[in-house]
Amino acid sequence: ILDGSFTKGIIGEECTCEIELENSGEQYTDKFIHGNEIVFKMDLDAGTTVQWKGILEEIKKKSGSGFQLNLKGSHFTAALLDLTVIAEYTGTISDIWKSLVDTNLTGYTYANVETISTTVTVKWNNKPLFDCFLDLMQLGDLDAFLDDNKDFHLFPKNSKDNDTDAIVWDQNLIELKE
Repeated sequence: ILDGSFTKGIIGEECTCEIELENSGEQYTDKFIHGNEIVFKMDLDAGTTVQWKGILEEIKKKSGSGFQLNLKGSHFTAALLDLTVIAEYTGTISDIWKSLVDTNLTGYTYANVETISTTVTVKWNNKPLFDCFLDLMQLGDLDAFLDDNKDFHLFPKNSKDNDTDAIVWDQNLIELKE
């Protein structure tokens, strides 16, 4: 790997991954297929810590060099844009969220969706599933994210502290761009 970067965020942010491979021996040529799952592992030891998972969307030789291969992918959250919802619900936000997952997604879970007792009525007509989730987040003043195991997390804004991840110059922050 010559270079690699990824972004993670709450639902509403673009979460992508880009990996640049040295391919002078053509060992990676034709090894990847659009739609393959990307598992980006990185740490300061053996490189076994999963940092990001998603779906491979673009494979190309780096411009000006036949010896470098560039892979780009989107986090599993991107699949929420490809599905549209035609439905009307009255109920708690967390129950509606779970119903949307059960009705529209295979292989996704909601073990970390907190009970949100706010009752709402919503009606969607060919609305992207992604936007339905954004609507529910706005109605309940909530944040949400989809983890690398395809499990949804839904919780009130400003209710969580991050005590496990840090940004440290020259360790996981290598460069800043304007």
